[in-house]
Amino acid sequence: MTVYAVEDGLPTGWTADSGQITQGGTYDSLNRKVKWGPFYDNVPRLLTYAALPGTNTAPALFTGTASFDGVDVAITGQRTSTRAPFVRRDSNDNRDVKRDGFRLLIQGEEGLSYLLEYTTDLIQWLPLSTNVVGAVDLEIVDPSPASQSRRFYRITER
Repeated sequence: MTVYAVEDGLPTGWTADSGQITQGGTYDSLNRKVKWGPFYDNVPRLLTYAALPGTNTAPALFTGTASFDGVDVAITGQRTSTRAPFVRRDSNDNRDVKRDGFRLLIQGEEGLSYLLEYTTDLIQWLPLSTNVVGAVDLEIVDPSPASQSRRFYRITER
């Protein structure tokens, strides 16, 4: 082999963080591809990047190709990703949490149900909301965090 190059295509609506592309790779925003090479040596390389999801909640399909001396080979392995539920951010600026409760903004896949739990010791998890339906932005208020010095949250699909 005398030359090789690699590119990975991102799903519609997704972008790449240009600051997190390794090994001199670049992000082609017009074609939604992260590209590396060409490389004219046999140095082993670990090619990575950070993909940033858009608001599309459909399963995301990544497509990639490596080219070795002009022979294209499809990148294999897990190439589909679904958006996991997550606590997007707290939204408590200028808010009296002791009086009004702790507000969380949740994001999940629309139509799926989730369980939002809390803990103070990272051992015993208790339900905070048992029927969270996925949406782009769903607000949940925890009415009682002010009585505890620390409180942790997690969300899982039901």
